[in-house]
Parts: sequence; structure tokens; C-alpha cells
Amino acid sequence: TGNLHEWRKGVKYLYYQFQVLGPVLHKELLTYVPKLDKLADYLGDDHDLAELGSTLIRYKVIQAGSNDSNSIHNKIDETRYDMYKTLFSLAGEIFDEKLRTGINNLVAM
Repeated sequence: TGNLHEWRKGVKYLYYQFQVLGPVLHKELLTYVPKLDKLADYLGDDHDLAELGSTLIRYKVIQAGSNDSNSIHNKIDETRYDMYKTLFSLAGEIFDEKLRTGINNLVAM
């Protein structure tokens, strides 16, 4: 969870940088902006789901180890797993050789 949260922060930084640099970015790089935003949303949702289970137990909304707790944690885990399929597929689309080349070309200007 911590690693994905750190990844989300990096994605958000890149998203904001692309927005600021929009006027000088090649049009192909601009196509990554909405994808970065969507990826950050997925990563944020994952973090929120992870925190939900902990929060429910911390504030004694559900008893740790109870059937309710197990059921809720199973549902959270299933939802996160399903989301990972989309999240990592989108990440694969974003972080490809074209992006690396585009950023390298921008830095070389």
C-alpha cells in the first residue's frame, strides 16, 4: 500500500508538470495527461480502500477477526485486485518507450 501511495504521488507530480509544460510539449506527450490523471485516481482509490479496512477496525466499527471483518476485508481485497488489472494495464500504456523518448527529447531542448 505504501509503495502504491508513493507511486501515486509521483504520477501526480508528472501530471502537474505536464499541465504546466503543456504549451511546449509535443502533442503526442499531451495525450498522456488524461491517462496520468486517471492512473492517479486509480492509485488513490486503492489507497482509500486499503485505509477503509484499517479505519473500520481502528474505530471499532467492526471487530477484528469477526465474520463481518473477514467479509469486508475479502470484499476490499477483491475490489483492489480487480482494479489492479485496469491500473497496471493503464500504467503499461503510459510508461512506454514513447513517453521516455518524448521526455528525453524535451530535456535535450
